[in-house]
Amino acid sequence: MEDRYQFQYWALGLIGARPWGYKKKGADRGIDGFRSILHGSGRTYEKCIVQVKSGKVGSALIRDLKGTMEREKVPMSVFISLEPTISEMRAEASSAGFYHSEVMNKDYPRLQLLTIESLLRNPDSFSVPPGGDYRTAARYQVKNDKQNDIFAGK
Repeated sequence: MEDRYQFQYWALGLIGARPWGYKKKGADRGIDGFRSILHGSGRTYEKCIVQVKSGKVGSALIRDLKGTMEREKVPMSVFISLEPTISEMRAEASSAGFYHSEVMNKDYPRLQLLTIESLLRNPDSFSVPPGGDYRTAARYQVKNDKQNDIFAGK
């Protein structure tokens, strides 16, 4: 279903994440997207994996995501849902512990639970160390007035 993937791509964009890979029929192995984060002293990147759910949610999904984190050997993950989270999900997520960023000298929850509503109300509710957020990529700079005239339709 194409609409489900469009929802995933939109949700990933809310946190500056990118799709994990080209979507096709079959299992995605529990990963819908990722966001790169600076690791160690800031010289390497690690992935924060993202899972997006538009349907019913429960603590089993969080246990599965923790297993995916271990399998993929990633320091952080985020679970984005359309539905509100329940206390069992929050308890399971908090049991994943914290990731300490040497770059920021700060601890971050290893597994974060976010809802679409929380992201729309407070875009800063997702907190990760700095890294390869595609929204911060350098923008194309026009070099001279002649090019400006072309882009302005003159």
